[in-house]
Amino acid sequence: SVLRHFSTSFVPAMMPHPRCRSGTSCPHIIAALRARCGRKSLHQPWPLLRRSLSLRQGSATSSHQQDGAIISEQVEADLTWTGKSFEEGVVVEIRSDGKIGRVLRKEDRDGKEVPFPSSWRRLKHRALMPGFVSAHSHAFQIGLRGRGEEYPQGVGSFWTWRESMYKLVEDMTPSKIYQLSRQAFEEMLCAGITSVGEFHYLHHYFNQRGKPSVPRVPCFELDDAVLQAANDSGIRVVLLQTYYKHSGILHPEAPLHSAQTHFESPSIERFWESLDSLNRKIKGVTNEDSIGSSCSSSSSSSSISSCSARQRSSLGVVGHSVRAVSIPDLVELRRGAMERGLPFHIHLEEQKIEVDEFVKRHGRTPMDMVCEELSPDESFTAVHCTHTNPEQMERFLLSGANVCLCPITEASLGDGIVDVKGLLSHIGGEGRRPGQICIGTDSNVRISMTEEMRWLELVQRLHLERRGVFADAVVERGGERKKNANLSATLINMATKNGAHSLGLPTGEIREGCYADLVTVDLNAPSLRAVMLQAEGAESEDILYKEILAPKIVFGTGNGVFREACVGGAWREIGPA
Repeated sequence: SVLRHFSTSFVPAMMPHPRCRSGTSCPHIIAALRARCGRKSLHQPWPLLRRSLSLRQGSATSSHQQDGAIISEQVEADLTWTGKSFEEGVVVEIRSDGKIGRVLRKEDRDGKEVPFPSSWRRLKHRALMPGFVSAHSHAFQIGLRGRGEEYPQGVGSFWTWRESMYKLVEDMTPSKIYQLSRQAFEEMLCAGITSVGEFHYLHHYFNQRGKPSVPRVPCFELDDAVLQAANDSGIRVVLLQTYYKHSGILHPEAPLHSAQTHFESPSIERFWESLDSLNRKIKGVTNEDSIGSSCSSSSSSSSISSCSARQRSSLGVVGHSVRAVSIPDLVELRRGAMERGLPFHIHLEEQKIEVDEFVKRHGRTPMDMVCEELSPDESFTAVHCTHTNPEQMERFLLSGANVCLCPITEASLGDGIVDVKGLLSHIGGEGRRPGQICIGTDSNVRISMTEEMRWLELVQRLHLERRGVFADAVVERGGERKKNANLSATLINMATKNGAHSLGLPTGEIREGCYADLVTVDLNAPSLRAVMLQAEGAESEDILYKEILAPKIVFGTGNGVFREACVGGAWREIGPA
């Protein structure tokens, strides 16, 4: 009753004046509290007031709980993304378990008593968005920036780029992959990316380089270093553990390239052993637990030792590609992923030669094989699909499965242009969720989700000679399939909640029960300043229209607009990458 009395009597007075930046020291607050308390001095506040101030400063006590979790913070930005647009007056509750509580719109709060939280975060001159999700990343490939961009033969391709990647792999150590991964993950946070699907196939470190007579024993030592880099950076990661066995499609019995031995899984059984071991470490790690390699005493990986790390790390299953994995092994991997309830990803039909060789050997395309043998559903993601024909794409998408596109990397490698027109015409089958395209940063040659969204649309404009290509993404309203005119919302959702769905993560939306993975946009950033409007007889004033903020972010900004990131309820300042 005391807290209820305080919340109704004093809380309204403690809200900062709209034009004041002084927070709880605002003179408007001081004056209002003096009037309410009947005291001239607040240096010795009443016990009730002292207790209330401790609540505002972050006491663990709260008057409101959800699912056993305390509401530890309420957040209000000038504008908040709701999935379709930015809205004013939205308050987001963050629970002590790192999830979102209620999302209270202005109309929900008018005239109603809202429980007083332990902490209030007013984000002035900020817009609040769900953090972006990179559904496909190879963090170590950030070390390739600038490499492979010289062409002594006069032309290059995916395959010449791969040779540069192999050279990087041969020089890899636990320390190097940690440093490269840490850099990639921290750049992602600065780009507003709070979750990443790390398609991880660089497992082994061999310190016997140059001594071919010494057996190379796979130890999966580099897996721990990548997880540690993610933990230390603060990003949420799904380590998509990758199975890699063969060097090619036509001659699978041929020995692996020297670099490919760093990727190799000796057997299906050994792969599951490594994955289940990682799963135990992620779920049950303590300060005393070490996740260093069991087969090498020289491992530099430290333990993942915090509760937040357990909450931020999870696993998925990957068959690298039809080049590197046989059909029987893909079937076994998919079955194991489904039994464990884990997402399954695969590189698919990225290169024409891959499709041609598979047809030559098996008499059908890789996508045909996937649909016939691997039971695609909402937990299945095919990455790239650059050369998938429309009929096979229709069959795949009607299963509810996902396609991950990586526009910057696909352009960098010269992969080709995906048939988006055919792709969009089959999104969202009857009774299934709409929107099955997600986005990945892949090689991380440039980490910027706003650029990925732009590339996705602009490349198609060049190819199809028209604008608003992704406005053709269909949505289901009342059982009907209609065109979606909200292009920016479509692209933002692809970069957030669709990626989260691909990874099996409850994030990518500002919605109750989702992880509190958020990012703020600086509304005073130069690239977001609105046009100067001047009314007759009035002073000039900058006005930022909420109606055009989403397209401004998608088509007119870079990483420099993002200022704060929140992962699982933990806030940090970020800056331009």
